[in-house]
Amino acid sequence: PRINPETQARMGYIEQIRSAAVNNKGEYFVVSGKLPGVSVFDAARNPLPARAIGRAEEYEKVLVSSTNNIHLLNRKRDSLQVYNPDGKTLFSLSKTGKEMTFGKFEDFAVDQANHIYILTNNPKGVLIYSPQGKFLRFLPAEKTSPVFFDDSKLIAVGPSGSIYVLDKGVRRIFKLT
Repeated sequence: PRINPETQARMGYIEQIRSAAVNNKGEYFVVSGKLPGVSVFDAARNPLPARAIGRAEEYEKVLVSSTNNIHLLNRKRDSLQVYNPDGKTLFSLSKTGKEMTFGKFEDFAVDQANHIYILTNNPKGVLIYSPQGKFLRFLPAEKTSPVFFDDSKLIAVGPSGSIYVLDKGVRRIFKLT
């Protein structure tokens, strides 16, 4: 969906949209390459400046869970912030967590049960967290594991809970579970 040009004039033009998500109320959450934070629009695509989230940081990706929690991957790809539907911080996951330390987040996904899946390249694999941010497990993807991907960039979780990873290097999609 396109944002109304009159709305853009009132709010400030949103350029270079990196990511967008919608909640079950029809509100849009938009990450721009030009503006810090996340802009929020109502279902009629009117800006809700009072609802803007994370104004002090630049983000790469936004996802909204089935409970309307907002998940934001920062531009440096070293942390993931989770906010409740009202924009209050619930928790943050970082690359220097107490369970594991890794290079950076390549991508992340959230399943229908609100578990969080973080794709990492150093070590290669998928970190899985509970909806409350508790570490559950790590699925390795190294040469000695059943599934090996070399240049992973994207992760998705299917409706049945299957985890899919795109490996750009070999141009393949791997199904992990």
